[in-house]
Amino acid sequence: LSNTNLKSLLWIFSNLAAANHDQIQAVIDSGALPLILKHWDSDYRKEVAWTMTNLLSSGTLEQQNYALGIGAIPTLFRYLDDESDPAFSI
Repeated sequence: LSNTNLKSLLWIFSNLAAANHDQIQAVIDSGALPLILKHWDSDYRKEVAWTMTNLLSSGTLEQQNYALGIGAIPTLFRYLDDESDPAFSI
């Protein structure tokens, strides 16, 4: 994938993760979430963070537990604690 296509794909997943429970489940069932988390240390971490926060805020308890199980929370904490990106540090 080109950089533009990858960013667009990640943006689509972030929107699906904010949708209804069936669409969130489709994202989970696709197996894409662990792959999305692998893009954390790239130029796309903003899209990764949106995907995970959307899933965690919109998903069912089972869907949220899945996200926790694949490491969404430690990833988000790294995002919030990253002083090299002032837009996302706390």
